[in-house]
Amino acid sequence: MQEKVAKRNIKRPNLFIVGAPKCGTTAWVEYLHSHPEIQFSNEKEPHFFCEDFKNFRWARSLDEYHKFFNNIHDTTKIVAEGSVMYLYSKVAARNIHAYNPDARIIIFLRKYVDFLSSYHRQLLNILEEEEIDFSKAWSKQGMRRDGFEVPKTCREPKFLFYKDVASFGSQLERYYEVFPKRQIKVIWFDEWTKDPRGTYLSIMNFLGLNDDGREQFEKVNIAKNKRFYFLNKLVKRPPHLFLSISRVMKNIMGVKRLYVAQAINRLNEKVRPVDDMPPYLKQKIWDSMQEDLLKLETLTGKKLEEKWKP
Repeated sequence: MQEKVAKRNIKRPNLFIVGAPKCGTTAWVEYLHSHPEIQFSNEKEPHFFCEDFKNFRWARSLDEYHKFFNNIHDTTKIVAEGSVMYLYSKVAARNIHAYNPDARIIIFLRKYVDFLSSYHRQLLNILEEEEIDFSKAWSKQGMRRDGFEVPKTCREPKFLFYKDVASFGSQLERYYEVFPKRQIKVIWFDEWTKDPRGTYLSIMNFLGLNDDGREQFEKVNIAKNKRFYFLNKLVKRPPHLFLSISRVMKNIMGVKRLYVAQAINRLNEKVRPVDDMPPYLKQKIWDSMQEDLLKLETLTGKKLEEKWKP
């Protein structure tokens, strides 16, 4: 990142929750946000340091990025942000280090198969993906690298390269190459969900903060499917005619919002099945991730094969 930091009194982020997506990042931003000595950016997931995902950055300059932190109190010890694609990005680790080499990094990881199932559903929900059958989406990775069968609503085709997105070992390696291990904390999904309080205390220790006594860790961002893709698209990317009719109705009724989109969303949602991936596909994914698994085990010193095997 070539851009120089503006010379003004900015309380820079010193904690980055970098992903992976669908591994608990949203929940932990919620949990940590309530601590009196931690403040997060006032805009969620700025993705500023992902220069390789140009259509997924919500700040394009340091001045824009720093505006996300314009409400930080002088007494705040930990200034944080969480952008879940920083882990997948090939340049974010280096860029974050150049910006703040003393920053702490938190990384959440989960089993390859569970991650990919949940991640695929998330892409469907936000219209980055349109192939509902994950086995077909998995098989399309090669042609999508060549620019074929990429949904028109997809802002970043690289998000559809499922094996790459799940290659946690290679991603973690990029952070270990620039940050000392003492500044990186890896948290495993199956462990934190079993003992969130214990995980909370370990994070407090990692950040050098006192425990504020938090005991409640409510579920956040529960995985859901959309019943009908076309309804989800209507809400997320409404056609001009729909928007025009909506404006006319609001003027007639004298209201600012009709809440039609919210109603459609509620009716269109259903809780995702715990396990909706066929056994043959699980095995196929598992076999393809063996090289990355070895790298991940080597980097973390954690034996994962028995726990992660489908």
